[in-house]
Amino acid sequence: ENINTLHTVVTEARAGKQRAEVDRKDLWKEDLDPQGAVRARTVPVLQAERERLKETLHQHVDEVYSRWNNIPHDEIGLWSLQVAENSATNRPP
Repeated sequence: ENINTLHTVVTEARAGKQRAEVDRKDLWKEDLDPQGAVRARTVPVLQAERERLKETLHQHVDEVYSRWNNIPHDEIGLWSLQVAENSATNRPP
């Protein structure tokens, strides 16, 4: 995968050089190491993915919070108390 990404970067850089594009951050230069070129290409993609995932997470948190507010907490508290009392009386001495 990394070699394919590097190949894509180099190929696009050569095409950009032929079109006289010289101001791109991911532009291939003789003194630029391959890892730097790959990072220049992949970091923006990963940042966009991070933002998408953060938005998805916020949506899930909102949904969970909404469902949590609709739970009958009094009934759950009563059930928890009953379970605790039954567990305490069923223990051997």
